[in-house]
Amino acid sequence: MDNKMNTEKYMSGMGFYNHLAYGLIRQSKPKVVLEIGLGEGAIGAERMLTALKENSDEGFIGKYFVIEEFPTQQAREVLKRFENISTLIFANSQDYRSHRLPTSADIVFIDGSHDIRSCYNDMFNILVKNQMDTDGIMVVHDVMMMSVRFAIKKICEQFDLNMLVLGQKNMNVCLLTIKN
Repeated sequence: MDNKMNTEKYMSGMGFYNHLAYGLIRQSKPKVVLEIGLGEGAIGAERMLTALKENSDEGFIGKYFVIEEFPTQQAREVLKRFENISTLIFANSQDYRSHRLPTSADIVFIDGSHDIRSCYNDMFNILVKNQMDTDGIMVVHDVMMMSVRFAIKKICEQFDLNMLVLGQKNMNVCLLTIKN
């Protein structure tokens, strides 16, 4: 992808999500990051992997896992550039039996399908399978969509989660943590 196209995507609504992801990873130095959904260009994955690589250069080793059933060629190329720290799990995120991480994730990014059932199931499966560390954070993208907001509300009620919605203008993100 050329720089002009990257710049245009960063300036869109995806920009805040990608910069937030980068900043969270750089700041918290996670050992395990899980993302559900790569997107066509894997721009978010590229920002996350860049942050993990920079952390690694400073001595904080982290690993990135992504669940994606149909990765594009462009997305595969992004992951290949970071193959020593990334693992692509070819699976449908809705089929909780088809994927399992070796350990729980410190940060989970949810940006898969955006219908109510899929969004809810992605979050539910992560929480029920203990795929997120109890001190971890779940970042949900596209909260301006009513289907995503409904799924978040339902999962927060069921699991008694803390919720911070950054839903003004281009922010469009929700942060979820487990109440202690």
